Order: sequence, then structure tokens, then C-alpha cells
Amino acid sequence: MKLDTLVDILDKEIPSFEGLQFEERGVINPASKEIRRIGVCLNLTENVIRESRKREIDFLVMHHGFGDEVKAALKRIGIGAYQAHLPLDIMEGGLIDSFAEILGLSSASPVDIEYKNIIVPKGALIADAPEGSLKYFAAALKSYFGCLLPGYIPHFNGGSQGNISKVAISTGKFLRPEFVEQVAPLGAGLIVAGEASTNGEKYARERGISTICVGDFASHLPGLKNLVSGLNLRITVSKGLAYDGCCRLLPDRMLYSG
Repeated sequence: MKLDTLVDILDKEIPSFEGLQFEERGVINPASKEIRRIGVCLNLTENVIRESRKREIDFLVMHHGFGDEVKAALKRIGIGAYQAHLPLDIMEGGLIDSFAEILGLSSASPVDIEYKNIIVPKGALIADAPEGSLKYFAAALKSYFGCLLPGYIPHFNGGSQGNISKVAISTGKFLRPEFVEQVAPLGAGLIVAGEASTNGEKYARERGISTICVGDFASHLPGLKNLVSGLNLRITVSKGLAYDGCCRLLPDRMLYSG
């Protein structure tokens, strides 16, 4: 496949959003003009580089491709790459929608979130909380991730003393004080996200909000799988786990096509 053809496909699959030019999607390393194998990954880790070489992948679609170090590494290993951060999170059927879907919250409503002095459309979702929310989500997470990620353990933090009526959902490190402040007035008694900032869980707990951190990779995995399916790529999850220092295992894995 020609590089230009692949970029056209990706640009159609992952739409552009006005006002988010600082996190626009696009090619960050062109490499070869002829693409033979394509991989999809969350981050450019040593495991991804190793698997890319093993599978002879010459182009990566990355969610997190920030910084000169990443670009330098891509040039060093001779692999082209396309990055899509916020556009991939917030697009219709994107990472946030996919995460909510596996939690059984397909009817959730979008919430615009202020981020870096701009408004991000659908930076989070909010939905009516199912009865017995903490047990419900524990079962839903175990059901979905149990077979995909051996040893997977989500991190629960109690806060709400009564019934939880609303739940807010987002991917990545959404559990930060500045984001908690934006969903709390909407009645969120529970926040389900990928990760928390240093004081994010404490900040939520002090306001009576319970939290579930599923891990950065886990919160993005359903959407990455859907992206692969949308691009008609064959999915395989590589092996290997890396500890994230937060009392749970964060997989360092890759989805690739053959």
C-alpha cells in the first residue's frame, strides 16, 4: 500500500476537530512510501519496537506519539508513524465511546471538558449509574479484560457514602482535580478512568466521589481494537507486562496486523 493511500484512509477514519490543532492527527515520521504491514499501538515502548521488528511492521498508528525522543526513535528503527491523540479519543465510536460501551453505558451523554484553555467536545461521558455500581463495574471489567490481560486488577477507591446516581467515564489520566471539578456539578458520584494524577483520587474522595482506575492501556484497549477492526487489520496482542508503580499491572502490549 502506498503511504499516501494509507494516510487518506486514516484521515477519513479519524476526523479532524476545529480548535484542536495543537493535538492534530497526522504523519510524524513518513519512512517508506510503500507500506507492507501496519501496527496500532498506544505508546512507542521497547516492547512495541521489538514486536514491530519481529513482525516486520513498517508503519505504526500511535495514540501517544509526543516529543522529539519518539520521533528520533522512529527514525532510528526506520518505521513510519501516524499519531492521533485527542481526535481518536473523542471521535464518534472512538476510544471514549468504546470504553463506555464495554462498561454497558452505550446511552451515556457527552460532556465538553476544558483542557489546556480550550473546550474539548465529548472529553468525557456521563450516564445514569447502574444499581450497585461498584460491584457492577468490577464484574464488567473482569468479564472484558480477564481473558485479554492475565493478572489484570483495576484500582477502586471509595468516596460516595450513599447511592451513586451518575457515573462519569473517560480514558487515560482523566482523574485529575481540574476534571473532577467539571463533572462533580453534573452529579457524578463515581468516575471511571484510566489513571489518576498524584492527588486526583484524594481530591475526588474528599468530595464524596468514588473512583475506579482501570489502567491507561486498559481504558484505551477497546477503542484500539475497534480502530484495528475499522481498518481491517488482523489483531494480535503481544506478551509482556510492565509495572506502573500504582499497585496494579499496566500491560505494555501492542496490537498489530499481519
